[in-house]
Amino acid sequence: LSDAGSRHLGLKNDEMADAADAELKAAASALTLATDARDSRDFRAAYSELDKANSALDQAETIIRKKKLAAEIVSLRSTLESIRGGKINDAVAADLDNAMIELNGAETALEQDNLTDAETRINTAKELIAGTDNKLKKNTADDALANAEKMLAAAKEKDKSGKYGENLASAESLINEGKALASSESYSEAIGKADEAETIIAAVLASL
Repeated sequence: LSDAGSRHLGLKNDEMADAADAELKAAASALTLATDARDSRDFRAAYSELDKANSALDQAETIIRKKKLAAEIVSLRSTLESIRGGKINDAVAADLDNAMIELNGAETALEQDNLTDAETRINTAKELIAGTDNKLKKNTADDALANAEKMLAAAKEKDKSGKYGENLASAESLINEGKALASSESYSEAIGKADEAETIIAAVLASL
């Protein structure tokens, strides 16, 4: 009875408890009857009511779990579409397509009350979506370094006298450092190096 009572309390306090209100009320009623029967030493009735309570709690747990999984699918779809709306490369697009397939499969599994399969598919979609973050950072780093290189080439072309050779050499060094960082998947740091190089090059270009 104590375990069932604790379980009931936990489910009742869940944010999705309203979805299983009828089942939780049925469990509470059965637990009250089970307690009364135990206190009256009518153990057969106590066990019978306890079984009813646990059955109602199982139903409530399933309903709440299903509700949470459905909400997670909605949230992940929103995140996916948000990422898709930005600048993405083919690798990211492929991951997002696969994540959407998993979410559609999870939704179908939920409709068939196959919660384990739905949960597995949702977790796969989560991993795919999370993986896009790293790929997007790589894309941003590659673009930033490529842009810095273009600016450097333009600055060198204009600075024919080599007046700003030292500045441009410093910028080139930063770009090379950024490339090395990108190769080791330190994309945020690589972007920082590209930004530093661009700042130096922009100052040179402004002076030419």
